[in-house]
Amino acid sequence: MTDGQVRVREGGEEAVVDAPSLNGAIEVDLDAGPTGGSTVFVPAETATLHREEMDADDEPSEARTDGGASAVTDRVTVRGTGLSEDHAFAALVAGVVCLLAGVSGSGAAAAGAIVGGLGLMYLGGRAYFTLRATGGDDA
Repeated sequence: MTDGQVRVREGGEEAVVDAPSLNGAIEVDLDAGPTGGSTVFVPAETATLHREEMDADDEPSEARTDGGASAVTDRVTVRGTGLSEDHAFAALVAGVVCLLAGVSGSGAAAAGAIVGGLGLMYLGGRAYFTLRATGGDDA
């Protein structure tokens, strides 16, 4: 892991986010810890904030800090393939066109068009219908 990255490991999967202004690297391991909980590794000069039990409103009831300031945080969930709604729809349409071209042809080019069409339809459809189900494009 290189400097300027934040890595989160959960359920055997990893997500890495680039943070160019970060000196060092932050690693969050949600799978294992000293008591079976989570472990967080931060650079030595990083101010840390420890949260106590959470209230029903999901706000921290008490917080201890080592003198650093805590920033306002947002919860981010990534769904689909990361395409905008317009790009997802274009991929879906392009996949249908490739699939139709492959079905009407023969040989290796037709097989490639069918496979490419199915792949585009999968990516475009997954992103498009996920965005439609979750309220649209928040980008």
